[in-house]
Formats: sequence, C-alpha cells, structure tokens
Amino acid sequence: MRYLVFFTILILATGLKAIGQKSNTANIIIPAPKNIEWGVGDFVIDARTKLVTSNGDTRKIAGFFIQDLKLAANIQLQQVSKAPSTNYILFRTDKSLKSEHYQLSINPDRVVVSAADYNGFLYGVQTLKQLLPPQIFSKTIVSKTAWSVPAAEIEDGPRFAYRGLMLDLSRHFFFDGLCKTGSRSFGRT
Repeated sequence: MRYLVFFTILILATGLKAIGQKSNTANIIIPAPKNIEWGVGDFVIDARTKLVTSNGDTRKIAGFFIQDLKLAANIQLQQVSKAPSTNYILFRTDKSLKSEHYQLSINPDRVVVSAADYNGFLYGVQTLKQLLPPQIFSKTIVSKTAWSVPAAEIEDGPRFAYRGLMLDLSRHFFFDGLCKTGSRSFGRT
C-alpha cells in the first residue's frame, strides 16, 4: 500500500511539473541557453521576410540560413542593407558582447540576432533554427508547415573560454592511427 501511495504522488508531481511548463520549445534548444524569457505571439517567416545584414560575416551567416529555408520551405529570402518597418531578421554587430556570445530578440514584427563575431552569429542562427518547426532540417521541401518562431528574449554564450575532449581508450579500444588522426581533427576550429 505504501508503494502505491508513493508512485501515485510521484506520477502526480511529474504531471503537475509538465503542466507548469510554458512550452516544449525550451526543451529543444541544445545546448540550453543561459537565459530565456518567453514572450507573446510568434514571428512568421514568409517570402516577404527580409534579412538585414551589414558586413561580410553577417552576409555569410544569413546565406546559410537562406539555403536551409530554401531547401526545407521553398522560401527564398532576400538580404537587404536597410531594415523595413516590419517582418525582418536583423543581424546586428554588438561589440559589447563577449566572443561567441549572442542575443536573440524575437517578437511578432522582427527578429534581432546580436553578436560580436562570426561564431556568435552562427550560434544565434542555430538557436533560431531550433526554434523553427523541426522540418527546417529536412533535405526536401515540406509543405503545409507554419514557419514561425515563438517570441522570446534569449541570451547565450559558452561557459568556458576553452573546450575539451576526453577519449576513453580503455573502454573502446581505438587503434593508434585513429587516435592520432582524431586528435589532429579535434584541434581544428
């Protein structure tokens, strides 16, 4: 009888926690951002959406996003240098942010991706893609999908200035040639 009461309380507590969550969208951003504040509404991406870029880094990152959206949604976005009044994604260079950090500001009228460098813009766009429907990662055109992003304020960046890798040779028995070539490729950025 004690076990029945315990498991009933456990199941109820798990269910109540799930009810209290705003959205499952928070669970699909990998790695989890440092800070997310959900807003009201969605930003809808359509053929009229413009990408506002200002330099070579932002144009290159915007080009990657355009390719992914063209492949999955058959929507051809245009890059412009001046922001329209609404329905745009702005790539803004913000030198006050640390290297590889980014901020995403999403509301129903616009999206602003702020970063100090190329990697920050890259990570910001990857987060933006994760907020889109999962069909964005399709290699074929997907129809009948609402290409929208939930309104949010997101801040993120790496916790540490370095990255590491542990290779457990005793459990997996890698050949020495693989370890040598692998260690060379792990050091590349």
